[in-house]
Amino acid sequence: MALRKLLFTLPSEGKLEGTVRRDGGPLHEAVREAMINCITYCDYLLGGVLRIDRRTDRIVMRNPGTLRISPERIYNGDYTQARNSTIQKMLRMIGFGDNIGSGFMKIIKAWDTLGFNNPEIHEEPEVNEVWLTLPLSVKSQINSQAYSQINNGHNIKDYSRVDIDDNSDSQIISHINSHSDLSVIQRSILKHMVSFPESSIEEIANALGTKPESIRYQRRLMQDKVVTEKAGSNKAGQWKITFIG
Repeated sequence: MALRKLLFTLPSEGKLEGTVRRDGGPLHEAVREAMINCITYCDYLLGGVLRIDRRTDRIVMRNPGTLRISPERIYNGDYTQARNSTIQKMLRMIGFGDNIGSGFMKIIKAWDTLGFNNPEIHEEPEVNEVWLTLPLSVKSQINSQAYSQINNGHNIKDYSRVDIDDNSDSQIISHINSHSDLSVIQRSILKHMVSFPESSIEEIANALGTKPESIRYQRRLMQDKVVTEKAGSNKAGQWKITFIG
């Protein structure tokens, strides 16, 4: 029930399987894995409380106990046996939990794909707790020159556009900025497509300091609000932006 409530507060990548919609995506899968890790590594003998704080810009999962290996080893993909192996086996029997040792790396990979700031894990010795912080804010590693060009609306003007009457790229960028349902990274992607209409997914990712998988994921997330398509070939084609509603 707690996991369901938490996932309900997060955006979901919906997919149709036949006539049935299946919600999920890397964000949901990673949060689910993080919660399972908290349960299986919690030290219940300490008498503390496993606590999950859903904040505006992050999720903080706190469980009683200490880390069994250093954070550096965890970030590098090392792992140790779960403190509660019986609980871990029970969860896997009902379909919760990944392969042994792959849980935290799955979280890291998902956060990298989403373009979010890196998860942090550390001990709070005063209260004998381990804290896992999952930021919900995007990385600010944007190429400064490209970002300046995008936001000033300069460069190429020969691009496709839909639902916009004004021919100036500054008007389109103004429309993107005023779209309240778009996240910061989604606005940056659209602005780059406007200013650099022939750019590839890889070039957009490089300019925004993220990975191509993150750009593709964000395009899928916003497809019910803004549809982005490449008209023509990948090298010579230009981005077509369609605003829905």
